[in-house]
Amino acid sequence: MYNLEKARRLAARSMKNLGYNASTRDEGQLLGKQGELRSIFIPISRYADPSRPEQAEGATSVGTCYHWSVIFANFLNGCVLHYDSTSSGGGVGEYTSAVLAFLEDQFPRPAGVWSARRADISPQQSNNDDCGVFTCATASLISLGLDADPALYDIPHFRKLIAISLLNKKFL
Repeated sequence: MYNLEKARRLAARSMKNLGYNASTRDEGQLLGKQGELRSIFIPISRYADPSRPEQAEGATSVGTCYHWSVIFANFLNGCVLHYDSTSSGGGVGEYTSAVLAFLEDQFPRPAGVWSARRADISPQQSNNDDCGVFTCATASLISLGLDADPALYDIPHFRKLIAISLLNKKFL
């Protein structure tokens, strides 16, 4: 039987041992040249456990949860935006700081510094189940050059689109 918690621990241990240093060995090949990148999306998975005070924010009454959000880094204007479908925004600073440190190290801006903030418009979910769909929908809309306008979020449609994409092994 597949043990999700064991897989998460193994992945975390691998990232700790390999992680950032391993991904930057051949920075020119793995990360591309600075002038070629316009933007990147960084999915964020935040763990919350109500029994641990430092993680209680974001945990549900039924126990632990994993919450997804997305950080969008725009190389053209040097802005980093965090889109989160919950109003709590817990943990935003920690992840945004890590992304900023990475960007400043790997992609210094000759014309200035990177700036970061929580996105002004970030459609909010009405349950505890749709954060992953909101994350995918936000990344999809922004990659198409659209705003994260709440009127564009048809979650049942996006859920079907994700399923079809997975079944066809390609993005639609």
